[in-house]
Amino acid sequence: YSAGEGVAIPSNAGLVAFEFGAKSIKTRPGQILYLYRLLGHDKDWRQTCENRVEYSELPRGDYTFQVRAVDRDLNYSNTTAELPLEVHAPYGQIAWGSGLSLALALIAVLGVHLARSARQLQQSNQELSATNCELQQAKEKAEVSQAEAEVSQAKAEVSQAKAEEASRAKSIFLANISHEIRTPMNAILGYAQILRHSNELPQKHRQAVETIEASGNHLLDLINEVLDLSKIEAGRMEVQQGDFDLNSLLHGLAVMFELRCREKGLDWHLQSPASGPCPVRGDAAKINQVLINLLGNGVKFTASGSVSLKVERTEGKHFCFSVVDTGAGISAADQEHLFQPFQQGAAGIEQGGTGLGLSIARRHIELLGGQLEVESELGSGSHFSFTIELAPAASAIEPAYSPLSLPVRGLAPGHSVAALVVDDVRENRDVLAHILSGLGVEVLQATNGLDALDLAQDRRPDIVFMDIRMPGIDGSETMRRLHQLPGREDVPTVAISASVLDHERREFLGQGFVDFIAKPFRFEQICSSLQEQLDIEFEYAQIPATSEDNATDWHDFSLPADLVANLEQATRLNNVTTIERYLRDLEQLGETKLAAHLRQLKQRFDMDSILSVLGQIRHA
Repeated sequence: YSAGEGVAIPSNAGLVAFEFGAKSIKTRPGQILYLYRLLGHDKDWRQTCENRVEYSELPRGDYTFQVRAVDRDLNYSNTTAELPLEVHAPYGQIAWGSGLSLALALIAVLGVHLARSARQLQQSNQELSATNCELQQAKEKAEVSQAEAEVSQAKAEVSQAKAEEASRAKSIFLANISHEIRTPMNAILGYAQILRHSNELPQKHRQAVETIEASGNHLLDLINEVLDLSKIEAGRMEVQQGDFDLNSLLHGLAVMFELRCREKGLDWHLQSPASGPCPVRGDAAKINQVLINLLGNGVKFTASGSVSLKVERTEGKHFCFSVVDTGAGISAADQEHLFQPFQQGAAGIEQGGTGLGLSIARRHIELLGGQLEVESELGSGSHFSFTIELAPAASAIEPAYSPLSLPVRGLAPGHSVAALVVDDVRENRDVLAHILSGLGVEVLQATNGLDALDLAQDRRPDIVFMDIRMPGIDGSETMRRLHQLPGREDVPTVAISASVLDHERREFLGQGFVDFIAKPFRFEQICSSLQEQLDIEFEYAQIPATSEDNATDWHDFSLPADLVANLEQATRLNNVTTIERYLRDLEQLGETKLAAHLRQLKQRFDMDSILSVLGQIRHA
């Protein structure tokens, strides 16, 4: 029924229910309050949040049901809804006898059925109302959760953007500061190398020059460590796979650290994994850097005793590297944070350094698929080790021995080179010009790109060493214009720069530069670049063995049996340090030719040839 029409029911209906509802823009249905009363039955207004009220056993008479709605802001509905109700005598009172009984029975059944249906309807309405409330709450929670998720995502995106911006800013800062430091370091280390190679330098000043060079190299190492850490943190450190001779790498380390150990009165021991060349595939630069760091620490923290490097093939393609010293050792407390950046133990703080070396070494080994481990006790030395996989080399490797491992005197007779050096910084030009002139190279100098193009147009240089950062047109643009000049298309151009990050090197080489040389310049790098780019030969302080030397019949030589036996044992153990000690004994016996030949074989790690020569010698 609709409000205002009126309803009539018999007095024996049992249960009368009124349902109602209201709509509000500001208030959800479940939060609307209703005021109601049944005039003729209720004295005062009642209130409920439900949409239904019930009355039972109403006596005969006339009633009016009234209801009003109240929203959350206590605003009442403009009108009161009313429904007249008449409760009259039961139907069928006019019937008599069985008809009256039958009517009463029917009314009773209908009343019971109506009451039961009313109760079921009430329960269903209550459940529906509860379900609606739960759905509404779930919807509101979902909307809030979605809003929170969107806010969180927005915050995360902002944070990531800020982190990336900070990382870029740090990378730019480190690249710029590295460039600015390397530029004056180029002059310091460059002139130190020039003086060290000069025969005119008095002996009393030579040690001072070597100290300057060593200190400059130490500062350069610190700069490189900071750059390496930055690249690792930024996730830009990559594994550079390539074929190399592991024994050649170990020989280079032996040459470096045998001298350092000798200066401190320490014994040096090297055990290599093979008697001859050991061609493998891996990241030689990272392996070399890690071993230099471990061996450098071993020499630094060892006052007496020995430093050893042992490399052995464990199984399949795996190699185990071990660095052992008899130094001060590391306490258990210091070992807990030994591999963390900028962390040093008591001995490290005393000796100096950045505390980055071991942290970088561990990250390098992890990149190579291994784990850097340490065993140490105070007063008992230290043992660092790692195992990595090195696959066999995919291609042939050039012999480990290189003439450039010997002191270079200059260009060999009959060879000439004209080099153009382009750099806007006078000190950089002078250093490179001195190195090249000392080798017998004719040097042309240009202060900028335009001067370089004018000089190259007047005379075709054999090779160009081009600085990248210059005012006006930079090195890349100068190279491009140089190769457009008639007859200059194939002039090899080497990039020289203090910008040494890997992506910068690749960018320079991708632009057409044939080589890249980082500042500060290294004498050996200059010689190597000249030899690789031009068909030239050098004159050396010590000439490698000739075919005539190799053809020498060693059967005429006679040596003490114990010396030969000791040499054979050291050779079979690949112990180049012990071999060198016995070679010095040979020189004391006057066998300088034999000692020189065996030393050259040792430098090549050609242990089989050493054993072959020793097998020809007679025993005294």
